[in-house]
Formats: sequence, structure tokens, C-alpha cells
Amino acid sequence: MLSRLKLRLGAGSAEPQPDPEPVASPGRAWDILGGSEIRHPGQFTQVATPPVIAPLPAAQAPGGAAGAEAGPLPLILAMFQVTLARDPIPEEVSYYTRLFEEHGNLGGARATLQVLTDSPEFRVRMRVPVEADAFGSAADAEAPPMRHAVGLGTHCYAAWLLQDMRLRRYSSPFDWLFSSPRLVEHCLQDDCATLLDRVHLEFHGPHQQARHSFYQQGFGTEAAPHGSVPLFFHHNPATDAGHDRLVRVVERFRRLLDSADDKLFLMVVGRNRSQSELAQAVAAVATALDLRTRNATLLAVAHTGITGPAASGTVPVWQHGRHSLHALHSSSDMVEGLSFGHHFDNLLIKRLIYQHRFDLKAQP
Repeated sequence: MLSRLKLRLGAGSAEPQPDPEPVASPGRAWDILGGSEIRHPGQFTQVATPPVIAPLPAAQAPGGAAGAEAGPLPLILAMFQVTLARDPIPEEVSYYTRLFEEHGNLGGARATLQVLTDSPEFRVRMRVPVEADAFGSAADAEAPPMRHAVGLGTHCYAAWLLQDMRLRRYSSPFDWLFSSPRLVEHCLQDDCATLLDRVHLEFHGPHQQARHSFYQQGFGTEAAPHGSVPLFFHHNPATDAGHDRLVRVVERFRRLLDSADDKLFLMVVGRNRSQSELAQAVAAVATALDLRTRNATLLAVAHTGITGPAASGTVPVWQHGRHSLHALHSSSDMVEGLSFGHHFDNLLIKRLIYQHRFDLKAQP
């Protein structure tokens, strides 16, 4: 749909690739003035400079000669100005006018706003500054700022979300793979020794992927024990170069755990367990963190189901000290494991993250 409306500002593969060591400073990638780059996992996609749109004829403009006979056009123009800060091109005017004709004023307005706010153009425009201003006031001004923000899986979304918020300064061992609370707990207990053990690493398929024979047996990951889904879906530590990279990432993670800095760990879990089971699993990870490091905060979010926009939101499930688990009732499902279909669902989790202040270090 968006391609027909000419709203898409860049087309690139959503599949993440291993990022550089360390992740480049994200500040250079988020200024869209003049058509600069937007950071995606492992790639840069060039954003086209928006074309100059000729003003609509006076008879079509709000308050012009058409007056009350302009139909939904004044409302369409207003929604474009508020959401995208521009006028629609003629093809867009035609498309959204048909939405109003087919669904009435209320239905047409809802459909128009959904398409506009789900578009990449809107997401680029709204990005971090607006989100931080909207939610950052909820942060505890007396609490020390987080010096690190690190994803613990259990799939690609945690790393993607922190990167999308400009909070991800470097890679975590649990980025871009299928983990689980039990796997993370075990890695904390043995300092990632089993994760690095090449005895368990196996090549998988023709792509740069690898299985882990130990963690794909009974640890509750989405990687099947003997199926087609490998633990390392986007990189291959079974190769010499891939293993060297994983060693560097783990060594940095160990330095992070050794430090006394305040650190936020984000874990997002899928919809495959009951809330009581998840609470027990998250509590075990929290205990392992407290035994291994100081000043850690674990924020876990369990995606419990799709309820629709009217009932979407987050609900606290469990809390102990600095650690908490929240249930997310979303209005959409994830798309390729990287983002929810409706950006509002991403904002629900970002709101929880913005309850903390950040003054991030480049490295532990």
C-alpha cells in the first residue's frame, strides 16, 4: 500500500547483519536534512530528499473557492501537515479521498491516520527527540543515570529497539540470535564459557548461520533442537572470523559485568509461556545478574497477545528491587522479528525504557 502512495523513503532489507565493532556513533545517522542516512541493523539506507511539492490550486486549498464543497480535502491536508509536515501529492489526495468516500468521515480519518503514522516517513520524522520529550519526564530525576543499555534477547527485537532509540552503543552476545531467559541465566552463571565453546558450534545451511548443540537442547529458545532454525541466525561463530568476533563481544560483556556502572538490561520475550512461568524465569535471570554484577536493572517485557488498539498497553507483572517484568498487550504482531506492525506498540515499550535517565558510555 505504501509503495502505491509513494510514502516509502527507502527500501532496504530488514534482515540485520553483524554490526561493526563497536557500533558507530548513531548521531551521524539520524539527521534526515538533505537526504542523509538512517541507521538500520548492519546497513545504511539512503533516504531520498523529499521532492518540492507544488502548492495546490486555490480552488482545492482549505478556505478556497470550493469552500464547503471541498469535501474531505481540508482534513486530508491538515493530517498531512500534522503528521508529515508537507502537502500530499495528487496521487495521495486521490487515494485518501477514496478512503473517505468508502468509509465515511470517521472511518476515512482513522484509516488515513493509521497509514500515515505507520509510514517510514512519519517514523523518521518522529524518532528519538519527540519520544524522549514525551516520555522522558517520567524518569526519576534523583536516580543515577544509566551508563549502559544492553539487550538480552530473546530475539532481534531488543537490539533493534535500543538501536532505534540511539541507546545501543556496542554489541551484546545476545544480539541477533535466538536466546531465552534460561539461556541468559546459564551464560551469566558460567561467564559465557559454554556459549564460546567451539565444540558446540556447528555450521548451518549455505548461509552465514550456526547452530549451538548445547543451547538448542532444552533451553526453551525459538531455535529448534533438530529443525531448520539455528541459534545464530544472522552470523556464524563456527567460522574463525565469526568466533573471533563473538570472543570480542563476550570479553566486552564481561568488562561490563565487572564494572560498578549503572546498567539497564532489556529482555523481550515472545508469547509462548504463561505469565507465572515467565515471572519465575525472569526472576532467575535477575538473581544471576545480582550475583555477577552490581547496579544492574533488568527490564523484561513479555509479549502476551494481540488485543487490538482499544486494549493495547503494558501491565506490571513482577518486580523485585531494580528488576521488573511487564506484560505487553499489543495492537499488532511483529514484522520479521524487528518491529511491531504498528509503531504505537514499539512506543509502549519505549515508554518503560524512558522511565530511566541515560548518560551513556561508549564502552564499558
